[in-house]
Amino acid sequence: MKKLNSIKFKSLLIVATIAVLALLQSCKRDLEQIKPKQVQHTQPSKTNELSVSENFKWQTSNTVHFEINPSKTGVLLIQGENAEVFHKAIVKAGNTYSASLTVQNKYKNIYVYLNGNREKFTLADNIHIKSNLN
Repeated sequence: MKKLNSIKFKSLLIVATIAVLALLQSCKRDLEQIKPKQVQHTQPSKTNELSVSENFKWQTSNTVHFEINPSKTGVLLIQGENAEVFHKAIVKAGNTYSASLTVQNKYKNIYVYLNGNREKFTLADNIHIKSNLN
């Protein structure tokens, strides 16, 4: 009896496999009917072959010159809009501290922190910042 059930099961399995394969075969699309649109693109091979407007800025970063003369010694922190740290230094009271930073163009503002105070600066091309934080 077990042998008969085993043969029936195998036969049923073969029939089911053939049915599934036949069903999958009938679902195929004719790939030749689906043709992508032909678009002609010419890729420049050199930078000077690119067509850009006269006021296009090739520069991907800006230089920020920073200067501070703190009245108290403390930790200076310069960060981006998402709290990325660009610069960190210990500044001494009465001494002018200066630094030059290269900041990617994607940043529109930077934040300067010193002794619990914060100052926001909007970035422009090659700016010079003099902070009044103490």
